[in-house]
Amino acid sequence: MEQANIRATLEAKHRELLGGIGSREDIRIENAADPFDNLQLQMNREVVIRTLDSDSALLRQISGALQRLEEGTFGICLECEEEIPARRLQVLPWAAHCVSCQEKADRRAAQVGDAFWTEED
Repeated sequence: MEQANIRATLEAKHRELLGGIGSREDIRIENAADPFDNLQLQMNREVVIRTLDSDSALLRQISGALQRLEEGTFGICLECEEEIPARRLQVLPWAAHCVSCQEKADRRAAQVGDAFWTEED
């Protein structure tokens, strides 16, 4: 993929996500007379909040990729500084790590998450 196509893809995804993040109406707190309705409203808010959180994280990744394009470091793993395979960038143009380094980062994140949940129990 050439850089013009990558930039266009990243910018389109960026615009798409910005459009969805602006809508936060669904997280307002409402009270219903029925406790089960309140529970349903709470569950709906939690789903929307998780989606907003996920979209915000993806927006940060896309912004980082656009910045790396500007700096000329796009396609270089931030961890090992090796080239990220073109096939990976075709699937995830905002990828900041090669597959190996991403797997390591995911394992570290899972361990930290497991430790967090274990401490809370």
